[in-house]
Amino acid sequence: MSAAHCFILSSFLAVSRWKVHAGSASLNPTVSHSIRSIYYNGLYNSETNDYDVALLKTSQPMGFSETLRPVCLPRTRQQFQSTGNCWISGWGHVSEGGQLSPVLREARVHLISSQICNQSTHYPGMISPRMLCAGYPDGKVDSCQGDSGGPLVCQEDGLWWQVGIVSWGEGCGRPNRPGVYTNITVLLDWVYHRLQLFEPVSCTYTYLLADERTKEAVLIDPVLETANRDAKLITDLGLKILYATNTHCHADHITGTGMLKKLLPGTKSVISKHSGAMADLHIQDGDEIQFGNFFLEARSTPGHTDGCLTYVLNDQSMAFTGDALLIRGCGRTDFQQGCPKTLYHSVHSKIFTLPDSCFLYPAHDYTGQTVTTVGEEKRLNPRLTKSEAEFANIMNNLNLKRPAQIDVAVPANLKCGIQD
Repeated sequence: MSAAHCFILSSFLAVSRWKVHAGSASLNPTVSHSIRSIYYNGLYNSETNDYDVALLKTSQPMGFSETLRPVCLPRTRQQFQSTGNCWISGWGHVSEGGQLSPVLREARVHLISSQICNQSTHYPGMISPRMLCAGYPDGKVDSCQGDSGGPLVCQEDGLWWQVGIVSWGEGCGRPNRPGVYTNITVLLDWVYHRLQLFEPVSCTYTYLLADERTKEAVLIDPVLETANRDAKLITDLGLKILYATNTHCHADHITGTGMLKKLLPGTKSVISKHSGAMADLHIQDGDEIQFGNFFLEARSTPGHTDGCLTYVLNDQSMAFTGDALLIRGCGRTDFQQGCPKTLYHSVHSKIFTLPDSCFLYPAHDYTGQTVTTVGEEKRLNPRLTKSEAEFANIMNNLNLKRPAQIDVAVPANLKCGIQD
């Protein structure tokens, strides 16, 4: 987790420019980790530094060690004591206008209420709800240039929580000019919307939804190669998986539903009745998949295949579109009963009719993006903002290669979830 302002310049967004160094106190560590994706909040304002948050996803998992440990994300609106055990750390300048530190430094700070920090003596009216201040009235202890994107952590109930991200400030260590930090507790929705299960070969996203109270859960579009990962996560979280469901009969990977039924007995496989695939439960447009106090509404969205479904959460805050609608794109229509005109009508009548604020989660993405909204796609999707005739012409002239796994994946997926 870091600050958006570190990456906002387009030249800085190139993944190749960045490495993650972890587990070392040296500014020049011997071990580094390459980055697969960088996400920054689209509402970031470079003039006010509001919504100053970004996420970096490494190409490979980083193993924990004695010098590399996880920190907890706070609970929504979690409150921390102003004089609690809170610390900042970084390799930034040791004083205003000074030199960078060659070793990791840390300092204890007090949290300062936004009411105080917004006063005319501090930062008059400049502290938004997405910000918090930390430091001391007389200054002296502060984050500084070079610390941007670093953590503000607090210890509470025996755990360390990341409360903030180094964002901005006036000078370093000046009286009544404390450091300003991104307030993570009010941006958790944005963070969680980008923490997803991913299979890198087919670039498939798997989605786990659960009722926190009842622990009942549903898994969308699992992949065979990552079924053990998913089963372990479900077990570790103490969830009871009811359904492993597919948005359609995939051609680029083998579904993990069959393996999950073995790993987690009692799991039922689900797919559209129009898919031609076997499953424990066949559903169609308007059917609901219940888990705890929530349910997913199935919306039939054919066009990529005859059996494509989009799953919409009961409050219409999010939908899982499979290959019918991708981020700034859509699934191909040149095989498996595909039809451009059918897909066009499916998206416009079943997905674009959801609220503009509805988050959309695709089955795949090949550029590192994770989530979009109905409003974004209605304005920015380069294919589906065209007329039906223009869309059909685009789709009929893509000339895409045949999926590498289609001859293996489709026969296996036609036995969806109950293969021997």
